[in-house]
Amino acid sequence: MSVMLALALTSALSYAQYPSHHSPPHYGHQPVYKEHARPYSYSYAVDDDYKGLYFSAGEASDGKSVKPINLRDSDIFYI
Repeated sequence: MSVMLALALTSALSYAQYPSHHSPPHYGHQPVYKEHARPYSYSYAVDDDYKGLYFSAGEASDGKSVKPINLRDSDIFYI
């Protein structure tokens, strides 16, 4: 019985020296960076005489404005 009591007391004392939880780290406020406009242009075309496929699409943006793009199948995409 005394061995069990000594073992329980030893384990309780060894466990008590460590904190039971850690506080979460504080990172503070992160700086906010402004993203610069990224202009781009993109286009492709298919001109296949063998199968009779003729279509193309393209788009361009200066990074600041939104422009409509008319596709061959009458769809309009906004960029």
